[in-house]
Amino acid sequence: MSFYEALLEDLAGFGYLARPQGSFGENEPLPEIFITYMLITSGETAYSSNQNSLREYRVQIALYAKDQSAIESAEDLLKQLKAKDYYFITGRQLPFLKDTQHYGYAADFRKYIKET
Repeated sequence: MSFYEALLEDLAGFGYLARPQGSFGENEPLPEIFITYMLITSGETAYSSNQNSLREYRVQIALYAKDQSAIESAEDLLKQLKAKDYYFITGRQLPFLKDTQHYGYAADFRKYIKET
């Protein structure tokens, strides 16, 4: 399973539509609550016998909602990814999107995957 397949599977557990950042069409209606993700960096972090044995992924995951109270609890919600071996780095509120009336919160996570 690729990193992206695993990430989508992990995000599906929240019960909201999850798509890559920027993938919604210009005239596509947005759900009341949705999640976007974007890979920030990936790279090899550990070696064994001259071969990569561990890869690090840094991903930004953003939750958007029309209800501001969903954003107020977004960090706690997204931190549930710790159970899937994601390491929380930092989080931040995103600017209000006037055209869609969505509030936003983004968090950066690291995930380490052993390669064979």
